[in-house]
Amino acid sequence: MTAGTPRPPRVATWLIGQVLPDSDRDAVLGDLAEEYTLLTQSASPADASSWYWQQTATSVLPVVWWSLRKAAGLGTIAVAIGAFLVATVVETAVESFAGSFVTRGSLQHWIISLLIALAAMGLGGYLAASLRPYAARALAVIVFLLIIGLMIVVPNSVPLWYQWSCLPLGPLAVLAGGRLHRDRRKSRV
Repeated sequence: MTAGTPRPPRVATWLIGQVLPDSDRDAVLGDLAEEYTLLTQSASPADASSWYWQQTATSVLPVVWWSLRKAAGLGTIAVAIGAFLVATVVETAVESFAGSFVTRGSLQHWIISLLIALAAMGLGGYLAASLRPYAARALAVIVFLLIIGLMIVVPNSVPLWYQWSCLPLGPLAVLAGGRLHRDRRKSRV
């Protein structure tokens, strides 16, 4: 893109880039960026960004589903569940230790708890990706669905801001962990 060309939303680009297969990533992101640029010529930047986010939101789950089906889904899901269990054990252990330093239920407690949870989910994503190529993506979907389930079943168990923070950040932490593994593996080759 040239200096004067409008850029699509970075987070949306990163998110869709995380779930696309390596073989399709550059072409799809290039097509989306081109459409975005054309749209900014006839619509406001806010409308173009809204369109781009809509494309991202409607593409993520189908792309992940396709990836899982392509990657021998059952084994991938088993690895994702195993990585989730490991991440949960790590999160529980670290949070128990950290809980002895702050007052339970305080703002400080919830912030530390959120940071620990996100770090554990990143670790889970890294572990899942190291065991099976698409397992981090499966884990991100599992985390997303579990958070929605918890928000419905036990809505007042944690502060509302915590719930809404975990909804996007939990799966993103998993994907970031998986991406870290992929990048480290590529740098060794």
